[in-house]
Amino acid sequence: MEESYVLGNSVLDRQRLETQTRLFSNYIRANAKRLVGSDVASILDLGCGEGQLGFVLREVYPHARLLGVDKDATAIERAREHAASLHLANT
Repeated sequence: MEESYVLGNSVLDRQRLETQTRLFSNYIRANAKRLVGSDVASILDLGCGEGQLGFVLREVYPHARLLGVDKDATAIERAREHAASLHLANT
């Protein structure tokens, strides 16, 4: 099986992504509308992993469509499960 993550270890890379989300999520919530504007219809998250930052952006822009793209099928499945648990139809 091909390793999906650049750093070569999917467990460590997932931990890195979770840490990044904890560090940046409050900043995104506080500043996204000031930096990007308030009229966002679509969000494209390339290399989304499990969608951690994309879901934060969906909190800021609840009516936007979120599309996450990643080559790690396990991460995409986890993102889909998370979206379903939150009842996010446009994700």
